[in-house]
Amino acid sequence: FCTMTRPDPGWVLHDIAQYPDEEVARAAFAFSGPVAIAALVPNGAAERAGLQAGDGIMGIDSRTWEFDGSKLRKPDYRRMELVKSLFDDAIANSKHLVVRYERGGRKDQLLLEPVTACRSDFTVDPAAGRDAGADGDRVRVTSGMIDYTADDNELAAVVAHELSHNLLDHRAKLAVVKKGKIAAIRATEEEADRLSVWLMANAGYDPQAAIRFWQRYGK
Repeated sequence: FCTMTRPDPGWVLHDIAQYPDEEVARAAFAFSGPVAIAALVPNGAAERAGLQAGDGIMGIDSRTWEFDGSKLRKPDYRRMELVKSLFDDAIANSKHLVVRYERGGRKDQLLLEPVTACRSDFTVDPAAGRDAGADGDRVRVTSGMIDYTADDNELAAVVAHELSHNLLDHRAKLAVVKKGKIAAIRATEEEADRLSVWLMANAGYDPQAAIRFWQRYGK
């Protein structure tokens, strides 16, 4: 289903600065550095290479980064955007990456071989409102929407719908529509609904959960 792909390391990174309360974040997660691995894709590239959740990511290839320790306005994503851009540039130019990491106070490096995946990022927006969206490159879901979903299958329905917008390039297609904008938007929403259940089934989620979510959420 993905016509736009990119090499993917198979991890979820997060920054201690993303969290409003740094002390609570440290208690909830293992941070071996300001930017660390929050989770790994099972049997993904990073896990196969030997990385673990909690490892601090210090740099890639010959590029390392040092954060000055200045207090950022929380929650803040600036450092994550910097790290993401550096990884995207490195991954675009090489099939093999040297990842510099820290674990338990010990610094080391290893070779990472990313695999091909759909080109889309995923972000949790810490907001109470029930909202989700896609901008062509990123899927955003609010914490309020996550709390509203009944289970992981319903959450998968929301994420799959928004991912479908990116895979079908809806943002770019709607940008050139001059007349009949409402009808065009409705058509893209229906296309995303149809593709989303296929994505859910392929990923091992119950596509019937999409119907349950739509009926409960309403118009």
